[in-house]
Amino acid sequence: QGYKESWVTHVEGVPSMGPRLQCVRIVTPWYVERPWAVVLIVLGGLLIAAWVTYLSCYRRGKRAAILQNYYNLRKRVKGEPLGGQVSIVVTDIEGYSDLMKQSPELMTRALTLHNTIIRKARWANFGYTVEQEGDSYSLVFYEALDAVIFCLQ
Repeated sequence: QGYKESWVTHVEGVPSMGPRLQCVRIVTPWYVERPWAVVLIVLGGLLIAAWVTYLSCYRRGKRAAILQNYYNLRKRVKGEPLGGQVSIVVTDIEGYSDLMKQSPELMTRALTLHNTIIRKARWANFGYTVEQEGDSYSLVFYEALDAVIFCLQ
């Protein structure tokens, strides 16, 4: 690719006749020879970083995470629904009265655990208790999806 001038004094007893040109490889880094490749690599990296950021931060289900957080905050601030379209969930422990007669101490502990689980799931899914009597809960949710997720927990 290039030539380098070099002075050779004697080669095997023959006197030098002046400068001699030698073929020398000039190594040029790939990024200097192909700057467009650097641009493509940087753009590809930025595109991948943007895609990963979008998937991890800005998307939850069908809504962007920022938008979903806004809707969740709005549901929390609005308080208990007073009307309109809502979803109602009624829970009840089947055979609770018979179980309470058989083992009152265990059922009291089980009911306490049941109530704690219901309250935590209700809070996590933006539900509101309408009525609670013994082992039965009546809960209301703004969105059907919140009610379904509550039921599946």
